[in-house]
Amino acid sequence: MAGRIKDEDIALVRERTPIADVVGEYLQLRSAGGGSLKGLCPFHDEKSPSFNVTPAKNLWYCFGCNEGGDVISFVQRIDSLSFTEAVESLARQSGVTLRYEEGGRSTRRDEGKRQRLLDAHRAAAEFYAEHLLSPEAATARRFLTERGFNRTHAERFGLGFAPAGWENLTAHLRRRGFTDQELISGGLASQGRRGAYDRFRNRLLWPVREVTGEVVGFAPASSTPRRTGPSTSTRPRAPSSTRGGCSTDSTWPSGTSPTRARRSSSRATPT
Repeated sequence: MAGRIKDEDIALVRERTPIADVVGEYLQLRSAGGGSLKGLCPFHDEKSPSFNVTPAKNLWYCFGCNEGGDVISFVQRIDSLSFTEAVESLARQSGVTLRYEEGGRSTRRDEGKRQRLLDAHRAAAEFYAEHLLSPEAATARRFLTERGFNRTHAERFGLGFAPAGWENLTAHLRRRGFTDQELISGGLASQGRRGAYDRFRNRLLWPVREVTGEVVGFAPASSTPRRTGPSTSTRPRAPSSTRGGCSTDSTWPSGTSPTRARRSSSRATPT
């Protein structure tokens, strides 16, 4: 069983993590007067902002939900994390080294497994990004172009393309030293009768990121006439916690300005 994080380290995470910066990754905040900020609540539908942030106290409160808390509780709720997972995520972001009161060996082992899943997702994101520039992904690029995206935007947001084969990513990550069990546990592959196979095939993918910027999953978009593969995003799962070069593609002419921008961010974390 993982050890309990020391109270002083939890307090240090709170101190070093400005709540306005964290909340600002998820919603647009503007001045509400008196040193407070406000925005549309991310936890319920509303037209008038009722979500308030008080940076001086490092607290948030929604007058619509009648709920509030500190930066840790906000990350817990928006990313569906346990308290420990939220603290660990914010600690990585703020550079705080956490200490555990007991069970340190177990904690380090779980963190090692979790890091392996993060490494696998990082390698998968690079793989998908490279394939977005391939001839096979022409339809996906056209889909993006029609919505105002060009290559610069794709690289900025880390968009990718899963090729149509059954073991393209799986074989690639095996060569990188990852096991089938790690890929299945991380949601990058599925278990078949003959072994692991790619979870996403012939799909345009958006990376899902933590507040730290680490890729922890992928969300597919309908970009091809024939949909193969599941429509759910992936999340690496760890015990008790937890872009590419090519010649210019004529599908993305230089200088194209986006008519809309979609931000891809971390909000999933290993569970």
